Amino acid sequence: MPAREEGAVVRARNETGRESPRDVWKADALAVTYFTRSQLLLAASLINCSMENATDFDMEDTIDMDMEESEEYGLHELAIYEVIFWCIMYGVVALLAVGGNALVIFIITTRPRMQTVTNYFIVNLAVGDMITGLLAIPFKFQAALFQRWFFPDFFCQLVPFIETVSLSVSVFTLTGSAVDRFRAVIFPKDAKMTQHTARVIVVFIWGFSLIGSLPYGMFHKVYDLAEEFEGFNESHYQCRPMFPDQNWWKGYNVYLTIIQYFVPLFIVDGAYTVIAVKVWLTPPLVDVRSDPRSALFEASKRRVVKMLVIVVAVFTFCWLPLETYLVLNELRPRVNEWYYINLVYFCCHWLAMSNSCLNPIIYGIYNEKFQREYKRVYLRLRCKKQYEGVATSDNEMTATFVGENEENGSVSNLNTPVNRSLMSSPSHLNKYASWSKALSGAHDYIASELGHD
Repeated sequence: MPAREEGAVVRARNETGRESPRDVWKADALAVTYFTRSQLLLAASLINCSMENATDFDMEDTIDMDMEESEEYGLHELAIYEVIFWCIMYGVVALLAVGGNALVIFIITTRPRMQTVTNYFIVNLAVGDMITGLLAIPFKFQAALFQRWFFPDFFCQLVPFIETVSLSVSVFTLTGSAVDRFRAVIFPKDAKMTQHTARVIVVFIWGFSLIGSLPYGMFHKVYDLAEEFEGFNESHYQCRPMFPDQNWWKGYNVYLTIIQYFVPLFIVDGAYTVIAVKVWLTPPLVDVRSDPRSALFEASKRRVVKMLVIVVAVFTFCWLPLETYLVLNELRPRVNEWYYINLVYFCCHWLAMSNSCLNPIIYGIYNEKFQREYKRVYLRLRCKKQYEGVATSDNEMTATFVGENEENGSVSNLNTPVNRSLMSSPSHLNKYASWSKALSGAHDYIASELGHD
Protein backbone atom coordinates (compact mmCIF):
# COMPACT_ATOMS: atom_id res chain seq x y z
CA MET A 1 0.00 0.00 0.00
CA PRO A 2 2.64 2.61 0.83
CA ALA A 3 3.92 2.39 -2.75
CA ARG A 4 0.69 3.96 -3.98
CA GLU A 5 1.68 7.49 -3.03
CA GLU A 6 4.02 7.36 -6.00
CA GLY A 7 1.12 7.54 -8.41
CA ALA A 8 0.01 11.14 -8.45
CA VAL A 9 0.08 12.10 -12.11
CA VAL A 10 1.79 15.29 -13.19
CA ARG A 11 2.83 16.58 -16.57
CA ALA A 12 6.58 17.25 -16.74
CA ARG A 13 8.41 19.53 -19.12
CA ASN A 14 12.07 20.39 -19.38
CA GLU A 15 13.56 23.86 -19.42
CA THR A 16 12.87 24.32 -23.13
CA GLY A 17 9.17 23.63 -22.65
CA ARG A 18 9.28 20.32 -24.53
CA GLU A 19 7.55 17.28 -23.10
CA SER A 20 9.65 14.35 -21.94
CA PRO A 21 10.04 11.81 -24.77
CA ARG A 22 11.09 8.64 -22.87
CA ASP A 23 8.99 6.04 -21.02
CA VAL A 24 5.72 7.89 -21.55
CA TRP A 25 2.41 7.01 -23.12
CA LYS A 26 0.72 9.27 -25.65
CA ALA A 27 -2.75 10.40 -24.66
CA ASP A 28 -4.37 13.22 -26.61
CA ALA A 29 -0.91 14.19 -27.87
CA LEU A 30 0.22 14.81 -24.28
CA ALA A 31 3.23 13.00 -22.81
CA VAL A 32 2.58 11.95 -19.20
CA THR A 33 5.05 10.55 -16.71
CA TYR A 34 4.11 9.00 -13.40
CA PHE A 35 5.82 10.59 -10.44
CA THR A 36 4.73 13.04 -7.76
CA ARG A 37 5.67 16.67 -7.62
CA SER A 38 6.89 16.17 -4.06
CA GLN A 39 9.15 13.32 -5.14
CA LEU A 40 10.78 15.40 -7.86
CA LEU A 41 11.30 18.21 -5.38
CA LEU A 42 12.76 15.82 -2.85
CA ALA A 43 15.23 14.73 -5.50
CA ALA A 44 16.62 18.23 -5.42
CA SER A 45 16.30 18.98 -1.72
CA LEU A 46 17.04 15.81 0.23
CA ILE A 47 20.37 14.88 -1.35
CA ASN A 48 22.06 18.02 0.00
CA CYS A 49 22.16 19.74 -3.36
CA SER A 50 20.86 23.19 -4.14
CA MET A 51 18.01 23.61 -6.59
CA GLU A 52 20.30 25.27 -9.08
CA ASN A 53 22.99 22.61 -8.97
CA ALA A 54 20.59 19.67 -9.00
CA THR A 55 18.14 20.74 -11.68
CA ASP A 56 19.29 23.98 -13.25
CA PHE A 57 15.72 24.84 -14.19
CA ASP A 58 12.81 26.63 -12.58
CA MET A 59 10.22 24.33 -11.01
CA GLU A 60 7.30 26.53 -12.13
CA ASP A 61 8.31 25.97 -15.74
CA THR A 62 9.10 22.32 -15.14
CA ILE A 63 5.95 20.99 -13.47
CA ASP A 64 2.51 21.77 -14.78
CA MET A 65 -0.05 20.81 -12.14
CA ASP A 66 -2.97 22.25 -14.14
CA MET A 67 -3.63 24.73 -11.33
CA GLU A 68 -5.40 28.04 -11.73
CA GLU A 69 -2.73 29.85 -9.79
CA SER A 70 0.88 28.90 -10.37
CA GLU A 71 3.20 29.66 -7.49
CA GLU A 72 6.79 28.84 -6.79
CA TYR A 73 6.97 25.34 -5.37
CA GLY A 74 9.18 24.32 -2.49
CA LEU A 75 9.52 21.57 0.08
CA HIS A 76 10.89 21.56 3.58
CA GLU A 77 14.52 20.50 3.33
CA LEU A 78 15.42 17.97 6.00
CA ALA A 79 18.19 19.07 8.32
CA ILE A 80 20.86 16.60 9.33
CA TYR A 81 19.31 16.07 12.77
CA GLU A 82 15.96 15.28 11.13
CA VAL A 83 17.59 12.70 8.87
CA ILE A 84 19.29 11.11 11.90
CA PHE A 85 16.01 11.15 13.82
CA TRP A 86 14.07 9.35 11.09
CA CYS A 87 16.89 6.85 10.57
CA ILE A 88 16.72 5.97 14.27
CA MET A 89 12.91 5.78 14.29
CA TYR A 90 12.74 3.53 11.24
CA GLY A 91 15.66 1.44 12.48
CA VAL A 92 14.01 0.80 15.85
CA VAL A 93 10.74 -0.26 14.19
CA ALA A 94 12.55 -2.55 11.75
CA LEU A 95 14.59 -4.24 14.50
CA LEU A 96 11.57 -4.72 16.75
CA ALA A 97 9.46 -6.02 13.86
CA VAL A 98 12.08 -8.59 12.88
CA GLY A 99 13.18 -9.58 16.38
CA GLY A 100 9.76 -9.60 18.03
CA ASN A 101 8.01 -11.54 15.29
CA ALA A 102 10.92 -13.98 14.99
CA LEU A 103 10.55 -14.66 18.72
CA VAL A 104 6.81 -15.29 18.29
CA ILE A 105 7.48 -17.72 15.43
CA PHE A 106 10.17 -19.52 17.45
CA ILE A 107 7.93 -19.93 20.50
CA ILE A 108 4.93 -21.28 18.60
CA THR A 109 6.91 -23.64 16.36
CA THR A 110 9.01 -25.11 19.19
CA ARG A 111 6.36 -25.42 21.92
CA PRO A 112 3.73 -28.09 21.15
CA ARG A 113 1.23 -26.66 23.63
CA MET A 114 1.37 -23.33 21.78
CA GLN A 115 0.44 -24.90 18.44
CA THR A 116 -3.27 -24.07 18.41
CA VAL A 117 -5.57 -22.97 15.61
CA THR A 118 -5.46 -19.36 16.73
CA ASN A 119 -1.69 -19.45 16.86
CA TYR A 120 -1.60 -20.60 13.22
CA PHE A 121 -2.94 -17.15 12.38
CA ILE A 122 -0.52 -15.51 14.79
CA VAL A 123 2.45 -17.22 13.11
CA ASN A 124 1.20 -16.17 9.68
CA LEU A 125 0.76 -12.60 10.92
CA ALA A 126 4.26 -12.67 12.38
CA VAL A 127 5.72 -13.88 9.07
CA GLY A 128 4.04 -11.03 7.18
CA ASP A 129 5.15 -8.46 9.74
CA MET A 130 8.71 -9.80 9.76
CA ILE A 131 8.92 -9.52 5.97
CA THR A 132 7.71 -5.94 6.31
CA GLY A 133 10.53 -5.25 8.75
CA LEU A 134 13.13 -6.88 6.50
CA LEU A 135 12.16 -5.38 3.13
CA ALA A 136 9.36 -2.82 3.18
CA ILE A 137 10.66 -0.58 5.96
CA PRO A 138 14.37 -0.13 5.04
CA PHE A 139 13.95 -0.02 1.24
CA LYS A 140 10.93 2.29 1.35
CA PHE A 141 12.59 4.63 3.82
CA GLN A 142 15.74 4.84 1.72
CA ALA A 143 13.79 5.62 -1.44
CA ALA A 144 11.67 8.28 0.25
CA LEU A 145 14.61 9.90 2.02
CA PHE A 146 17.13 10.16 -0.82
CA GLN A 147 14.77 10.00 -3.80
CA ARG A 148 17.34 7.78 -5.52
CA TRP A 149 17.45 4.08 -6.33
CA PHE A 150 20.82 2.58 -5.39
CA PHE A 151 19.98 -1.12 -5.80
CA PRO A 152 19.86 -3.52 -8.78
CA ASP A 153 16.98 -3.11 -11.20
CA PHE A 154 15.24 -6.36 -10.26
CA PHE A 155 14.89 -5.07 -6.69
CA CYS A 156 12.74 -2.27 -8.08
CA GLN A 157 10.13 -4.88 -9.00
CA LEU A 158 10.76 -7.27 -6.12
CA VAL A 159 10.56 -4.82 -3.20
CA PRO A 160 7.17 -3.20 -4.02
CA PHE A 161 5.73 -6.63 -4.81
CA ILE A 162 6.95 -8.22 -1.56
CA GLU A 163 5.92 -5.13 0.38
CA THR A 164 2.35 -5.28 -0.90
CA VAL A 165 2.19 -9.05 -0.39
CA SER A 166 3.38 -8.84 3.22
CA LEU A 167 0.94 -6.07 4.06
CA SER A 168 -1.92 -8.00 2.47
CA VAL A 169 -0.99 -11.14 4.38
CA SER A 170 -0.86 -9.23 7.67
CA VAL A 171 -4.21 -7.53 7.18
CA PHE A 172 -6.04 -10.62 5.92
CA THR A 173 -4.56 -12.77 8.69
CA LEU A 174 -5.72 -10.28 11.29
CA THR A 175 -9.18 -10.48 9.75
CA GLY A 176 -9.17 -14.29 9.73
CA SER A 177 -8.09 -14.39 13.36
CA ALA A 178 -10.91 -12.02 14.31
CA VAL A 179 -13.47 -14.20 12.54
CA ASP A 180 -12.11 -17.33 14.26
CA ARG A 181 -12.33 -15.75 17.70
CA PHE A 182 -15.80 -14.44 16.89
CA ARG A 183 -17.00 -17.99 16.12
CA ALA A 184 -15.37 -19.40 19.25
CA VAL A 185 -17.01 -16.87 21.56
CA ILE A 186 -20.41 -16.30 19.96
CA PHE A 187 -21.02 -19.89 18.81
CA PRO A 188 -19.13 -22.02 21.35
CA LYS A 189 -21.25 -25.12 20.66
CA ASP A 190 -20.42 -25.20 16.96
CA ALA A 191 -17.56 -27.31 15.70
CA LYS A 192 -14.26 -25.55 16.26
CA MET A 193 -11.95 -24.82 13.36
CA THR A 194 -9.50 -27.64 12.76
CA GLN A 195 -5.81 -27.20 12.10
CA HIS A 196 -6.34 -28.47 8.55
CA THR A 197 -8.92 -25.73 7.92
CA ALA A 198 -6.58 -23.13 9.39
CA ARG A 199 -3.79 -24.25 7.07
CA VAL A 200 -6.12 -24.04 4.06
CA ILE A 201 -7.11 -20.50 5.04
CA VAL A 202 -3.45 -19.50 5.42
CA VAL A 203 -2.64 -20.87 1.95
CA PHE A 204 -5.63 -19.00 0.50
CA ILE A 205 -4.47 -15.76 2.16
CA TRP A 206 -1.02 -16.07 0.58
CA GLY A 207 -2.43 -16.98 -2.83
CA PHE A 208 -4.88 -14.08 -2.85
CA SER A 209 -2.17 -11.67 -1.67
CA LEU A 210 0.31 -12.82 -4.34
CA ILE A 211 -2.21 -12.47 -7.17
CA GLY A 212 -3.53 -9.12 -5.97
CA SER A 213 -0.01 -7.69 -5.68
CA LEU A 214 1.25 -8.74 -9.12
CA PRO A 215 0.74 -5.28 -10.73
CA TYR A 216 3.37 -3.77 -8.44
CA GLY A 217 5.89 -6.35 -9.56
CA MET A 218 4.97 -5.98 -13.23
CA PHE A 219 4.86 -2.21 -13.69
CA HIS A 220 7.66 -0.87 -11.48
CA LYS A 221 10.69 0.24 -13.49
CA VAL A 222 14.00 2.02 -12.92
CA TYR A 223 14.57 5.09 -15.05
CA ASP A 224 17.08 7.91 -15.13
CA LEU A 225 15.90 11.48 -14.64
CA ALA A 226 18.99 12.69 -16.49
CA GLU A 227 17.53 11.20 -19.65
CA GLU A 228 14.15 12.79 -18.93
CA PHE A 229 15.26 16.33 -18.16
CA GLU A 230 18.14 18.34 -19.57
CA GLY A 231 18.63 20.05 -16.20
CA PHE A 232 20.10 16.94 -14.57
CA ASN A 233 23.83 16.88 -15.23
CA GLU A 234 24.37 13.38 -13.84
CA SER A 235 22.45 10.13 -13.61
CA HIS A 236 19.63 10.17 -11.10
CA TYR A 237 17.91 6.77 -10.95
CA GLN A 238 14.46 6.35 -9.49
CA CYS A 239 12.11 3.40 -9.08
CA ARG A 240 8.61 4.33 -10.19
CA PRO A 241 5.38 2.59 -11.23
CA MET A 242 4.83 2.93 -14.97
CA PHE A 243 1.17 2.17 -15.62
CA PRO A 244 -0.05 2.50 -19.22
CA ASP A 245 -3.39 3.98 -18.22
CA GLN A 246 -4.14 6.57 -15.56
CA ASN A 247 -7.69 5.36 -14.95
CA TRP A 248 -6.48 1.80 -14.48
CA TRP A 249 -3.93 3.03 -11.95
CA LYS A 250 -6.54 4.96 -9.96
CA GLY A 251 -8.94 2.02 -10.05
CA TYR A 252 -6.25 -0.30 -8.76
CA ASN A 253 -5.44 2.09 -5.93
CA VAL A 254 -9.10 2.32 -4.96
CA TYR A 255 -9.28 -1.47 -5.00
CA LEU A 256 -6.27 -1.78 -2.68
CA THR A 257 -7.59 0.88 -0.32
CA ILE A 258 -10.94 -0.87 0.00
CA ILE A 259 -9.62 -4.44 0.18
CA GLN A 260 -6.58 -3.76 2.34
CA TYR A 261 -8.06 -1.31 4.82
CA PHE A 262 -11.74 -0.45 4.88
CA VAL A 263 -13.18 -3.97 4.47
CA PRO A 264 -10.77 -5.58 6.99
CA LEU A 265 -11.31 -2.68 9.39
CA PHE A 266 -15.08 -3.11 9.17
CA ILE A 267 -14.83 -6.87 9.80
CA VAL A 268 -12.25 -6.62 12.59
CA ASP A 269 -14.01 -3.77 14.38
CA GLY A 270 -17.38 -5.50 14.11
CA ALA A 271 -16.09 -8.88 15.29
CA TYR A 272 -14.13 -7.56 18.24
CA THR A 273 -16.92 -5.21 19.28
CA VAL A 274 -19.41 -8.10 19.43
CA ILE A 275 -16.85 -10.24 21.28
CA ALA A 276 -16.19 -7.50 23.81
CA VAL A 277 -19.90 -6.98 24.48
CA LYS A 278 -20.48 -10.73 24.79
CA VAL A 279 -17.60 -11.28 27.19
CA TRP A 280 -18.36 -8.20 29.26
CA LEU A 281 -22.04 -9.07 29.67
CA THR A 282 -21.50 -12.78 30.43
CA PRO A 283 -22.35 -13.26 34.14
CA PRO A 284 -20.11 -15.41 36.36
CA LEU A 285 -21.25 -18.99 36.96
CA VAL A 286 -21.20 -18.55 40.74
CA ASP A 287 -20.90 -15.78 43.29
CA VAL A 288 -17.55 -14.01 43.06
CA ARG A 289 -17.31 -13.73 46.85
CA SER A 290 -17.82 -17.44 47.46
CA ASP A 291 -15.60 -18.92 44.74
CA PRO A 292 -12.05 -17.73 43.89
CA ARG A 293 -12.41 -19.29 40.45
CA SER A 294 -15.25 -16.89 39.68
CA ALA A 295 -13.07 -13.97 40.74
CA LEU A 296 -10.35 -15.23 38.44
CA PHE A 297 -12.94 -15.56 35.68
CA GLU A 298 -14.00 -11.93 36.08
CA ALA A 299 -10.41 -10.70 36.05
CA SER A 300 -9.58 -12.72 32.94
CA LYS A 301 -12.75 -11.57 31.21
CA ARG A 302 -11.88 -7.91 31.64
CA ARG A 303 -8.31 -8.59 30.57
CA VAL A 304 -9.54 -10.16 27.33
CA VAL A 305 -11.87 -7.22 26.67
CA LYS A 306 -9.02 -4.79 27.21
CA MET A 307 -6.76 -6.70 24.80
CA LEU A 308 -9.43 -6.79 22.09
CA VAL A 309 -10.08 -3.07 22.37
CA ILE A 310 -6.35 -2.34 22.13
CA VAL A 311 -5.92 -4.61 19.08
CA VAL A 312 -8.68 -2.76 17.24
CA ALA A 313 -7.49 0.67 18.36
CA VAL A 314 -3.86 0.01 17.38
CA PHE A 315 -4.78 -1.33 13.95
CA THR A 316 -7.08 1.64 13.23
CA PHE A 317 -4.73 4.26 14.64
CA CYS A 318 -1.63 3.02 12.83
CA TRP A 319 -3.13 2.75 9.34
CA LEU A 320 -5.70 5.56 9.26
CA PRO A 321 -3.27 8.48 8.63
CA LEU A 322 -1.50 6.78 5.70
CA GLU A 323 -4.77 5.62 4.14
CA THR A 324 -6.15 9.14 4.48
CA TYR A 325 -3.10 10.54 2.71
CA LEU A 326 -3.42 7.98 -0.10
CA VAL A 327 -7.07 8.87 -0.64
CA LEU A 328 -6.28 12.59 -0.65
CA ASN A 329 -3.42 11.96 -3.06
CA GLU A 330 -5.92 10.56 -5.56
CA LEU A 331 -8.82 12.95 -4.95
CA ARG A 332 -6.91 16.14 -4.13
CA PRO A 333 -3.44 16.03 -5.76
CA ARG A 334 -2.76 19.56 -4.53
CA VAL A 335 -2.07 18.06 -1.12
CA ASN A 336 1.46 17.47 -2.45
CA GLU A 337 2.19 21.19 -2.63
CA TRP A 338 2.16 21.55 1.15
CA TYR A 339 5.54 22.74 2.37
CA TYR A 340 5.84 20.01 5.03
CA ILE A 341 4.25 17.20 3.02
CA ASN A 342 7.46 15.15 3.16
CA LEU A 343 7.41 15.23 6.96
CA VAL A 344 3.70 14.38 6.96
CA TYR A 345 4.42 11.39 4.75
CA PHE A 346 7.25 10.16 6.97
CA CYS A 347 4.99 10.37 10.04
CA CYS A 348 2.12 8.52 8.32
CA HIS A 349 4.35 5.83 6.81
CA TRP A 350 6.33 5.27 10.01
CA LEU A 351 3.14 4.95 12.03
CA ALA A 352 1.75 2.36 9.61
CA MET A 353 4.99 0.38 9.65
CA SER A 354 5.13 0.46 13.45
CA ASN A 355 2.04 -1.74 13.55
CA SER A 356 4.32 -4.59 12.44
CA CYS A 357 6.26 -4.49 15.71
CA LEU A 358 3.39 -3.84 18.13
CA ASN A 359 1.59 -7.18 17.92
CA PRO A 360 4.29 -9.19 19.79
CA ILE A 361 4.22 -6.52 22.51
CA ILE A 362 0.43 -6.77 22.81
CA TYR A 363 0.66 -10.55 23.09
CA GLY A 364 3.21 -10.26 25.88
CA ILE A 365 1.09 -7.82 27.87
CA TYR A 366 -2.35 -9.39 27.55
CA ASN A 367 -1.75 -13.10 26.85
CA GLU A 368 -0.68 -15.19 29.83
CA LYS A 369 0.75 -17.99 27.70
CA PHE A 370 2.99 -15.65 25.72
CA GLN A 371 4.04 -13.97 28.96
CA ARG A 372 5.21 -17.29 30.33
CA GLU A 373 6.99 -18.19 27.10
CA TYR A 374 8.73 -14.80 26.89
CA LYS A 375 9.92 -15.23 30.47
CA ARG A 376 11.03 -18.79 29.76
CA VAL A 377 13.13 -17.71 26.77
CA TYR A 378 14.60 -14.78 28.71
CA LEU A 379 15.47 -16.89 31.76
CA ARG A 380 16.88 -19.58 29.54
CA LEU A 381 19.23 -17.14 27.84
CA ARG A 382 20.16 -15.51 31.13
CA CYS A 383 20.71 -18.78 32.96
CA LYS A 384 22.75 -20.13 30.06
CA LYS A 385 25.19 -17.25 30.37
CA GLN A 386 25.33 -17.58 34.16
CA TYR A 387 25.64 -21.36 33.93
CA GLU A 388 28.57 -21.12 31.54
CA GLY A 389 30.37 -18.79 33.94
CA VAL A 390 29.48 -20.81 37.05
CA ALA A 391 30.33 -24.11 35.36
CA THR A 392 33.80 -22.87 34.52
CA SER A 393 34.32 -21.65 38.08
CA ASP A 394 32.89 -24.86 39.61
CA ASN A 395 35.10 -27.05 37.45
CA GLU A 396 38.16 -25.15 38.61
CA MET A 397 37.07 -25.35 42.27
CA THR A 398 36.21 -29.07 41.99
CA ALA A 399 39.55 -29.87 40.41
CA THR A 400 41.35 -28.00 43.17
CA PHE A 401 39.26 -29.62 45.92
CA VAL A 402 39.70 -33.16 44.60
CA GLY A 403 43.38 -32.63 44.07
CA GLU A 404 43.92 -31.41 47.62
CA ASN A 405 41.95 -34.33 49.14
CA GLU A 406 43.72 -36.88 46.97
CA GLU A 407 46.98 -35.60 48.35
CA ASN A 408 45.62 -36.04 51.89
CA GLY A 409 44.32 -39.54 51.04
CA SER A 410 40.64 -38.68 51.47
CA VAL A 411 37.99 -37.70 48.99
CA SER A 412 34.56 -36.54 50.19
CA ASN A 413 31.57 -38.57 49.05
CA LEU A 414 29.16 -36.11 47.45
CA ASN A 415 26.41 -38.74 47.33
CA THR A 416 25.92 -39.15 51.06
CA PRO A 417 22.34 -39.16 52.42
CA VAL A 418 22.86 -35.70 53.89
CA ASN A 419 23.89 -34.23 50.57
CA ARG A 420 21.02 -35.94 48.76
CA SER A 421 18.57 -34.49 51.27
CA LEU A 422 19.94 -31.03 50.64
CA MET A 423 19.29 -31.48 46.94
CA SER A 424 15.67 -32.57 47.40
CA SER A 425 12.77 -30.08 47.40
CA PRO A 426 11.27 -29.10 50.79
CA SER A 427 7.65 -30.01 51.38
CA HIS A 428 6.41 -26.42 51.39
CA LEU A 429 7.95 -25.87 47.95
CA ASN A 430 6.13 -28.94 46.66
CA LYS A 431 2.86 -27.56 47.99
CA TYR A 432 3.52 -24.20 46.36
CA ALA A 433 4.31 -25.86 43.03
CA SER A 434 1.06 -27.87 43.19
CA TRP A 435 -0.97 -24.76 44.00
CA SER A 436 0.69 -22.78 41.19
CA LYS A 437 0.03 -25.58 38.70
CA ALA A 438 -3.64 -25.76 39.71
CA LEU A 439 -4.05 -21.98 39.39
CA SER A 440 -2.42 -22.01 35.95
CA GLY A 441 -4.74 -24.81 34.86
CA ALA A 442 -7.78 -22.87 36.04
CA HIS A 443 -6.69 -19.83 34.06
CA ASP A 444 -6.13 -21.92 30.91
CA TYR A 445 -9.62 -23.36 31.30
CA ILE A 446 -11.13 -19.89 31.56
CA ALA A 447 -9.14 -18.64 28.58
CA SER A 448 -10.28 -21.58 26.47
CA GLU A 449 -13.89 -20.94 27.45
CA LEU A 450 -13.47 -17.36 26.26
CA GLY A 451 -11.90 -18.50 23.01
CA HIS A 452 -8.68 -16.72 23.98
CA ASP A 453 -5.66 -18.83 23.19
